[in-house]
Amino acid sequence: MVWLRLLPAILSCVTLGAHILRGAGSFAGWFGAACIAFLPLLLLARQTWVPKLLAGVLLVSSPMWLLKAWQVAEERIALGRPYLRMAAILGFVTLFFWWSAWLLQRPRVKAHFEPPAKA
Repeated sequence: MVWLRLLPAILSCVTLGAHILRGAGSFAGWFGAACIAFLPLLLLARQTWVPKLLAGVLLVSSPMWLLKAWQVAEERIALGRPYLRMAAILGFVTLFFWWSAWLLQRPRVKAHFEPPAKA
């Protein structure tokens, strides 16, 4: 049931692609969003570098959610609107990204991507 351990990473990549697409105003933005959203297709390759790459992408992009939470909180505070629920949601999104990256480094997932032993 390795796919259950891969599912959070897949959802994280789709979420990241959707977030990038939200701010995409050019072809480069659309292309970048599509690349990130379709990154989980590399999991079909079953190469040892794939979970490492995916975990790296998730770890590098996770601070973006904290920055976005900070920016939106500042806007909402300036407008006198509540911001705590939004900050909690984006904080949990960041934790979900970290958890997804952690799951990709677990021994069962690593064993799934190891090359078959030659007899």
